[in-house]
Amino acid sequence: MASKRIILEQEQARRLLAKADYGVLSLIDVQDMPYGVPIHYVYDEKKHALAFHCGKDGRKIRAMQAHPQVALTAVVQETIVAPYFITHYQSVMAQGEARIVTEEEEKREWLLALCRRFAPQEQARWEEVIAAYWQAVCMVRVDITELSGKESRDDEEKSNERTR
Repeated sequence: MASKRIILEQEQARRLLAKADYGVLSLIDVQDMPYGVPIHYVYDEKKHALAFHCGKDGRKIRAMQAHPQVALTAVVQETIVAPYFITHYQSVMAQGEARIVTEEEEKREWLLALCRRFAPQEQARWEEVIAAYWQAVCMVRVDITELSGKESRDDEEKSNERTR
């Protein structure tokens, strides 16, 4: 049941953050209640920031405006090894300050980064799609202040010995 957890180096944590398809963004809403929401995001290592898109109004935006400190958790790989009662995984956790991107050029850069990450095969349509949603979409940037990662990859033989 217990598994060997390994704390990852910063470089490994950055690679996991860039690799994950989605994460759960954790916020405190305007009633000071916890709020977690899954999001697709893109990570820019040079800026040490991540960004995601959302609507211009809603619980997420109001929560970030009231409490800009947010956290994101992403699980990159997860395998349940049922016979040994263990889970192999890699995860990354980021904390930072969220802000709405107001500069048009930065907004466009982040939207293009999302397109490159999640729709590379549709490059011919990127500008068309961005233009169609430009007025309705809000880009949020999270400047990362803390980043950590961990993994569990227990030796199955040792796990088997513990469960006998």
